[in-house]
Amino acid sequence: MENLLEDLAEISEATETRKEEESDRKRKESEQEKNKGREMRDKALERFGETRKRHAADGDGEVTQNKRRRSSSDTLEWLRERSIEERALKEEKQKQKSEELDAIRKQQMDLTQQLVNQQQIQQQQFQQQMQQQQQQQQQQQQQQQFMMMQQQMLAVIQQLSTKKI
Repeated sequence: MENLLEDLAEISEATETRKEEESDRKRKESEQEKNKGREMRDKALERFGETRKRHAADGDGEVTQNKRRRSSSDTLEWLRERSIEERALKEEKQKQKSEELDAIRKQQMDLTQQLVNQQQIQQQQFQQQMQQQQQQQQQQQQQQQFMMMQQQMLAVIQQLSTKKI
């Protein structure tokens, strides 16, 4: 019986320790849930700046510096830089336009030179044709003169032959 009592005592102690462990575990879980709830509530209620700082502390996001008003010297410097950039862009555009115009002029000069060359060739061909026509006319005239001389000689020969008879 003593053994049974001891066993019962041990079982009761084991049960109590289990109950205590389970209640401790439940208490810790409920505390964790409460803490999570508080954190979520605090996060929901915090301001944007606080959120940004918290993220920066956690390393989650980038921290952007507060905007500051530019002084007049900053504005003037920015305007100077902008005018220099705009001037450089205008100069580059002007340079490109002048290069394009030069290319167009060169093309026009080349085309004009080709037209002049073609015109000179055509003039030379025309002159050659005229010379050939003149030569042909001279040959025809010479042939006509030769034919007339032959006819005159035949007429003279016939007259001489009729006089001899």
